Amino acid sequence: MKPLLTIPLVLACVLCGGVVVAPAERPSREFQGQAGDEKKEEVLTPLTEAEQRLNPRDIFLNQPDYVADLEFFVGEEFGGYGGAERIARKGNRFRRESKFWTFVGEIGKTSVQLYPKTKTYDDMLPPPDDDNTDPETLALKPETTLKALGTVLVDGHRCLKIEIVRKDSPERILAY
Repeated sequence: MKPLLTIPLVLACVLCGGVVVAPAERPSREFQGQAGDEKKEEVLTPLTEAEQRLNPRDIFLNQPDYVADLEFFVGEEFGGYGGAERIARKGNRFRRESKFWTFVGEIGKTSVQLYPKTKTYDDMLPPPDDDNTDPETLALKPETTLKALGTVLVDGHRCLKIEIVRKDSPERILAY
């Protein structure tokens, strides 16, 4: 069974023919087992002719500056793990922040990892070469296949659902 990594970043929303970057919808923190509380299924609609002409790789390479909340879950055969981060990108500079650490850097250069609780840092980190959260890094790898699966409604916006598969990895990444 292949692990599934879902990135609910809204990277490729199609709204009036343009690309919109919006924060992912936050899941409800309420108790899920209440009577009459059915989980909504994601409705995948077929691509229109205009959406079929869009190249997912071009969409990823032409992302504007953005800030997004990343929530992920990796399902394994017996269990899994997940986490949450806040990501910001402006030009080639980026910031990735969790409750334990903060990375600050520039794409292709060394980055600095800050530890706010202990007030320490590590500035000897090589650039991340396996970053599954940066759309440009994913799109630039020639062994990466990007495929538009259809469109879904996310927080009232019609968004492309894009599947990202790498030849060297069994995981499947979904970007919206």
